[in-house]
Amino acid sequence: MLRRFFLIIATIIIFISLNLLNIFHKNFSFAQRNYKTIKELVYTIPEGYKRIVWLALSPDKKRWAMLLKRNNDNKFILVVDGKNHIEYNKNPFSGLFDGREYILYEPPPYFQFSPDSKSFAYRYSTESKDKYFIIWDNLKFEAYDDILDFVFSPNSKHIAYSVYETKTKKYFVVLNNQEGKRYDWISQLTFSPDSKQLVYTAREGDKWFVVLNDKESQKYDEISELKFSSDGTKLAYVAREGDNWFIVVDGKRGKNYQKIEEIYFSPNNQNIAYIAGENCDKYLSCSKKFVVFNNREGKRYDWVSEIKFSPDSKKLAYVAIDGNKIMLVVNNKEVKSYYYYGNPGYIDYLNFSPITNDFDFVKIFRQSSFTDIDNADNPLSYEGEKSIITLNNEIIGEYKSNCCSIYMDITGILFLTFAPNGKYIIYVVDESKLNETLNDFIVQQSIVIFEKTTKKKIKLSYKGEILNKPSFSEDNKYLIYFVQEGNNIYKTTISLN
Repeated sequence: MLRRFFLIIATIIIFISLNLLNIFHKNFSFAQRNYKTIKELVYTIPEGYKRIVWLALSPDKKRWAMLLKRNNDNKFILVVDGKNHIEYNKNPFSGLFDGREYILYEPPPYFQFSPDSKSFAYRYSTESKDKYFIIWDNLKFEAYDDILDFVFSPNSKHIAYSVYETKTKKYFVVLNNQEGKRYDWISQLTFSPDSKQLVYTAREGDKWFVVLNDKESQKYDEISELKFSSDGTKLAYVAREGDNWFIVVDGKRGKNYQKIEEIYFSPNNQNIAYIAGENCDKYLSCSKKFVVFNNREGKRYDWVSEIKFSPDSKKLAYVAIDGNKIMLVVNNKEVKSYYYYGNPGYIDYLNFSPITNDFDFVKIFRQSSFTDIDNADNPLSYEGEKSIITLNNEIIGEYKSNCCSIYMDITGILFLTFAPNGKYIIYVVDESKLNETLNDFIVQQSIVIFEKTTKKKIKLSYKGEILNKPSFSEDNKYLIYFVQEGNNIYKTTISLN
């Protein structure tokens, strides 16, 4: 009898084990089939250096560069493709503004790969440290009192940069070693997509204007945004005269508004949209915002953001807030609405999915309550120390919110990105926390890959910091990001087949 009992128990254990093994095998096979990972040591930080100030990948994701700061002084190392390229003996983000030295704490575009990824250029100072010049691969350009920024042409054949001259206290543009006209200020250097035109904004006295191929436009009180259409046939910018803001497209002025921001061209370049505001105070904080699409005004909301066109240009979507509702609006129709209460502390992401031929709406929020008003029987309500990620109102991730993200991010969810094929959503979870003495961080971050069709996800954790937003290779088959663990920098490549 006892023997029979043990046989039954053994049979049950074997049955459960086989089922668990089968489940594990399926999940493991899924992970292994889709997430083959290569972790490559590409650099070891020298002794005395710790802080990574800047890191970037080339457009083809095959090259990389970063800037390291020494711990106790103002010395820096520029690293390109894993090799120490050059040292800086002063802050590389310092320069002159109206003759006064400044330091930029947000890294400006002083280090760039060319669009074809074959070249690298950067700003450097002379040995006397009183002048700056551009080095493009092995080519060194003329030195000036300061260089504010520089841009490559899309075909990677030209570099343009803006220069400050101490003697005249003027700014000018240098293109192909040719100096342009002097102005009181210059900004927004932009090449046309075909690389044949260069445009920027300039100021003389209290008047602003656009300079296109050395020709000046009409003068305005202010210009805030400048953008070419993707085919280069249209040029649009936002300008102000007095209290009136308006857009100018190919020299034609649009309707007056109290505020205008963020111009968007559709992929076919036939449509233009922008966000306008009304009931604005003297600081241009507006109580109402709305979208203007081909000169047609949309509904007024308390807030509008994340304007996106579908690839075929037939759909225009954006996120809006109205009272205690947050909603997705597509072609002026409120597709989905949610209630929120108190300070939502949320971040929105909007992306067009080629799988569903529709928009994916991702929300990340912390310490707030959301209720799906279209599904009152199954409300989504959360309060407390959690970070919640929802995709089209379905929860795809919940994470305990730490008090102290190393990025001081409101949610602890970083670098969210959509796979170009629409199959995956990728994001980083910052699980860092303060040590026992509360004077430093115990750094730990994880990358999460969520597959939309199966709703499965994998979490890869690191005892260190993920240094850049995960990005995709040109063929969209590989996800690439860099991780720092201790003094080692790893390039991680994940195959998403």
